[in-house]
Amino acid sequence: MSTTYASNIIAILALGLPVLGFEVVDRDTLAGIISALIGVAALVYNFYGRFKAGGITAFGIRKAQ
Repeated sequence: MSTTYASNIIAILALGLPVLGFEVVDRDTLAGIISALIGVAALVYNFYGRFKAGGITAFGIRKAQ
């Protein structure tokens, strides 16, 4: 994911959460959490995409041909 998009998501949350009643105390912590979630989502997406392409099992082992 683009760092620009990640920073925009962080900015939207940092500005929008207080409006909804959630207090953002430490914006650096929020940025770290969001970055971690984006990283995990990207990894899951990559693994799923490779599995969906075929030729491997869910554990990444090549299927016998």
